[in-house]
Amino acid sequence: MTKHDFELKAKKAGLTQKQVNIAWCVLCDMTNKKIAEKYDVAEITVKKWVSAVFEKLDVGTRVGLVTKLME
Repeated sequence: MTKHDFELKAKKAGLTQKQVNIAWCVLCDMTNKKIAEKYDVAEITVKKWVSAVFEKLDVGTRVGLVTKLME
């Protein structure tokens, strides 16, 4: 799956652009710490962002997030 295809699927699932970007980072196996460094924010902020994506997709894990968006 290309990044473009991933973005289309994620947006169709109702994610905002920021949430799509965070979901892509999760798909790329980035840790919360690495995502925080990438976006120059606190790690707790990333945890909140990832949790919001989980809630929107009705999943509870990173694996669930990836699985749902790769179906």
